[in-house]
Amino acid sequence: MRKDGTTLRVLIVDDEPLILWGLSRFLENRAVVKTVATAEEAFDEIG
Repeated sequence: MRKDGTTLRVLIVDDEPLILWGLSRFLENRAVVKTVATAEEAFDEIG
């Protein structure tokens, strides 16, 4: 959560499952985390 009370949302894009897992675990207590493996999936998420 940010200082202003809003929730931080993070999109992680990587084709390596271990990287996605590690980064999402690192951030899970600080933000709402979504992981995807391709740029196309990322564009679908933000679009």
